[in-house]
Amino acid sequence: MAHYCDVETQEGGGCRRRVNAATCKDHVNGPVPRKSGRSNRAPVRLRNLRPEALPHKTVQMEAAPAEKASITLLDAVTIVQQLPVDWRGKIAEQSVRLVGRELWGDFLRQRTAGLCHPLARTARELLAIKATVGRLPGEAATGAARRAGAPPAVQAMAERFASGLGITTTIEQKIAATAHAVRVLGVFVCVITDAVPSCQCLKDLVAENMPREEFETKLWHLMEPRPPT
Repeated sequence: MAHYCDVETQEGGGCRRRVNAATCKDHVNGPVPRKSGRSNRAPVRLRNLRPEALPHKTVQMEAAPAEKASITLLDAVTIVQQLPVDWRGKIAEQSVRLVGRELWGDFLRQRTAGLCHPLARTARELLAIKATVGRLPGEAATGAARRAGAPPAVQAMAERFASGLGITTTIEQKIAATAHAVRVLGVFVCVITDAVPSCQCLKDLVAENMPREEFETKLWHLMEPRPPT
């Protein structure tokens, strides 16, 4: 039965002459030496193979870098429930340094399982304010110009000048840091009242979609640690 010669040619592919013998007359003695220069075509026998059947060095597929997955609520609950005892001492120490021993004592006397909810709402309100604080200097400047009887053009210029000062970044950072501290205090309350699984402050922290390592680090700091310089 006729078939292709299929002996490798000078161009690098298999010979496509149809023959009844083993090879065509030009390839009785085997493949003809290739012409100078390398062809990009693979030998026909390799071209017909599936990738998984090729040698390891022939097919090298690089895996895409895995992104750091955000921590889940279940993992977060487990982490908090397994925090060492000295975590409470670290949070208490930071709180006393920030607000004073007397006010911290008042806070501890108020601790109940339900205290987490007003703390969570406070943090959310702070972040809502943070989203609009960038407009406050401009609005204040506009109001001042309007009360002074300045024409609309001057009011608009005052608003633009104030909005472009770039001083609100620090304000926004302080508000965000305060919201974080309030949430960590909410987790603290839920730990000492054995209410971690239902802790709303913990749920809100998880909703920030941070990797596990970052989450664990933030739990130990009322004020978020500064990134290394």
